[in-house]
Amino acid sequence: FDFVYSCGVLFLVPEIQRALDEIHRVLRPGGEALVMLYHKTSLHYYLKTLAFTGVVWGDLLYLSRQRLVDWSADGLNYPVIRLYSRRQARRLFHRFHDVDMAVRTLTAAEFPVIGHRLPTDFLEFLSRTLGFFLFVRARKG
Repeated sequence: FDFVYSCGVLFLVPEIQRALDEIHRVLRPGGEALVMLYHKTSLHYYLKTLAFTGVVWGDLLYLSRQRLVDWSADGLNYPVIRLYSRRQARRLFHRFHDVDMAVRTLTAAEFPVIGHRLPTDFLEFLSRTLGFFLFVRARKG
C-alpha cells in the first residue's frame, strides 16, 4: 500500500505494536502511515477526566482510574482505551522513518465552567501542545 490511515482505532487494540508492525509490513518502501492516538499528555486527560470527572464529580470513588479513562473518553461500557505520550508513540513507530507528530483537538468543553470565556487564539495554542489527539505520520524506509 502507498498509504495507511487509522483514526480512532489503534488505541483500542490490545497489541498495538503488532498492529503497527503489520502496517509497516504492508506499506511499500516510501509508503506512509497516518495514525491518530489519544494523547496522554493532554488537558482533556488531566483536567477534564481526572480532575473534574474523577475528583469533582466523584467518579474515582467507584471507578478505577483506567475505567474512568475508558468511559469518559468515548462513553459508558467502552472497552479499554490506551493513551500515549509522544515518547511512547515514538517508541511504537521505531521501525518507521521520518516520524512526525502533531497534537490537536482541545475545545472549550475541556475547561468546565470557564471554557466558553477563553480566547480562541489561546485555545488553539493549547490544542497544539496539550490537545487530546496525537497524530503520527510516518514513512517506511
